[in-house]
Amino acid sequence: MSKLVKKHFKKLFTSNIEILRTVKEDYILVIFKNGRSSCIEYALSNDSYLLTMKNKTNEINLINIFLRKPVQRFISGVYSHSVFNNIKIDKKFLDAVQSFEIVDKHFVPQIFYLIHLFKFYKGKVAIHPLSNLKNFISNHKKPHIDKK
Repeated sequence: MSKLVKKHFKKLFTSNIEILRTVKEDYILVIFKNGRSSCIEYALSNDSYLLTMKNKTNEINLINIFLRKPVQRFISGVYSHSVFNNIKIDKKFLDAVQSFEIVDKHFVPQIFYLIHLFKFYKGKVAIHPLSNLKNFISNHKKPHIDKK
């Protein structure tokens, strides 16, 4: 593994984990491109809050995890990274993504979020398809304009 790849993945695994606590006291692992913008908006508009896990916790009984179809998430995540960083999607950019010169939370495999969560939390989790997020939070926010 190259030093560049190690650097990117080290950054991913040393960041904090975000957990949304809903007004019904459900806990949701916040994952980029899996409803994160909706979770942030929900927290702001419902007097709820995001927990940032810096240390191990035993206070939560169950964390709900919403997973998206991997290919769909990857394509959307690469697009989001390009929009947020004002990068033109061209062969050079796509080659950099493919060779791990560019690694971003928006498109790394979702398993990395689960592995990272395990550093802080060893309790029960419930895995749901992303379409079920609406059963926990009512709003739906898109993070950017879709220019498909």
